[in-house]
Amino acid sequence: MTTILKADRDGVHGTVGQLGSVDPEVATACETAAGGRLANVVVDDDGVGQRCIEYLKSRKAGRATFLPLTEMDERPLPSLPDGAGVVDFAYNLVDFDDRYAGIFS
Repeated sequence: MTTILKADRDGVHGTVGQLGSVDPEVATACETAAGGRLANVVVDDDGVGQRCIEYLKSRKAGRATFLPLTEMDERPLPSLPDGAGVVDFAYNLVDFDDRYAGIFS
């Protein structure tokens, strides 16, 4: 994954973790909820993702999950469950550029 990011390839936006920010008081909860998805790489479209995969393969530089912006539609949130410690959906606690709404939803 870092190979792709260091290559500064056109159409690569960064990792999910790089594209959003949260207040420190909810950071641990959001990071726990997101898990390994924070390392997923956001790209413009399937074509960019495929080129990145080929780039990694040709250099035997590992694997990564690519999220094409053109395929990530914003989803409506369900009702927030009641319960002790429930604050909000992580989606509402993360600050991100509007163009990444589909990624974060």
